[in-house]
Amino acid sequence: MSKPRLIQLAPGKVAFYCEETRIHLSLSNPVVDLGDLPASKAIIRGIKGKALIDVNNNILNQNEDLSTKEVTEKEEIQEPQEQQEEQMEEEQQEDKRQRTRRKKSE
Repeated sequence: MSKPRLIQLAPGKVAFYCEETRIHLSLSNPVVDLGDLPASKAIIRGIKGKALIDVNNNILNQNEDLSTKEVTEKEEIQEPQEQQEEQMEEEQQEDKRQRTRRKKSE
C-alpha cells in the first residue's frame, strides 16, 4: 500500500480545479488524496505557486523531472474573475444548504 498523496487548498484560496485529473478542491472539500493519479502540471504549478499545499511533501519529490524553469516562468494559476465569483456563489449556496440541513436535523 502506497503512502497517501494529499493536496490541500492553501489558506485564503477559495477553489482549485484540474481539468486533467478532474480534481476539484473547494472550501467544503479542501483536501484530496491523489492516490494513483499522476500529479498533473497544473497541480505541480499550484503547489509551487502556493495555491495548493503538498501535505505529505511527496508529490514534488516524485515529479522532479518537471523543470523548475518551466513552472516559474508561467504565471500563478488564476481563474478569470467571473469564474471565481461563480465558484464563490456556489460555495456560499452549498454552505447555506448544509446549515439548513443541520438546523432541520436538530
